[in-house]
Amino acid sequence: MIPKWKSVTENEKGIPKMNRWKHIREDRNGFTLVEVLAVLVIIAILAAVAIPTMSGFISDARKKSYTSQARNVYVAAQAAALEQEGTNNGIAVASVVEYTRGDGSKYIARVEALLGNDVESGSSFKITLDGNKVEEIEYTPEDGKKITITGGKGVTYED
Repeated sequence: MIPKWKSVTENEKGIPKMNRWKHIREDRNGFTLVEVLAVLVIIAILAAVAIPTMSGFISDARKKSYTSQARNVYVAAQAAALEQEGTNNGIAVASVVEYTRGDGSKYIARVEALLGNDVESGSSFKITLDGNKVEEIEYTPEDGKKITITGGKGVTYED
């Protein structure tokens, strides 16, 4: 029951009812502990879901980058093999020959010249030739995960 001496438009403190919520908002100086904890819990849940997803995207992008670099090595190796027309420094090649990055051969020097900066400097690769045809490329980037391209088509990735 409302006392007869109080106006219907005022509450117990004498504040007009229309301004009741404004008065409550003005009294607040910050967030309560419960509100802050609720926000932190929501952020933690979002992070728990997002971090594994993002790391999966990153590893997939890295894998695709390494595969692209291995394909660049394959193309450069095939171009260098065609340039030397089935010979190994002037000597006819009738069997399978393996070349490894850093072995000092003219063939690898030509492959590296064709590659330029298309592969990581700390990477290694092994090229298997049969005459002037590249049979297989084993490309190992700095992180040590080997990628093999066989016959220019089949790509295998070591996890």
